[in-house]
Amino acid sequence: MTYSEKIGIRGSFSLSVLEVIILNILWKTKVETVKLVHEEILAAELHDNFPKLTPYTTVMSTMNTLSTRGILKRDSTHHTHYYVPALSREEVKDKMIKAITEALW
Repeated sequence: MTYSEKIGIRGSFSLSVLEVIILNILWKTKVETVKLVHEEILAAELHDNFPKLTPYTTVMSTMNTLSTRGILKRDSTHHTHYYVPALSREEVKDKMIKAITEALW
C-alpha cells in the first residue's frame, strides 16, 4: 500500500487547476468545444503574460478525462465533440468537501 492510499488521497474527488479553469468556462458558457475552451484559456494566459501557454492537446486530454470521470458530458453525435457540465458548481463543491472530510476522519 502506498502512502497516498494510507492517507486516503487515492480515489478522492479532486481537481487540478486546469480542470477548475475548464469547468469555470463551461459553467459560464454551458456548452463548448475543445477549440473554444482552449482559445479562452490562451486569451487569459496572453492577457496575463504567462511565460508558457497551455497546449491544445493538454486541454483536449483534460476535457476527455473530465468526461470519463463523469464531471463533463460529451456529445459525440457531430463531427466536433461538444462538452457540457455534468455537475453543477454546487455539486462539485459538495463532492470535494465530502472527499476531504472522509480523508481526514
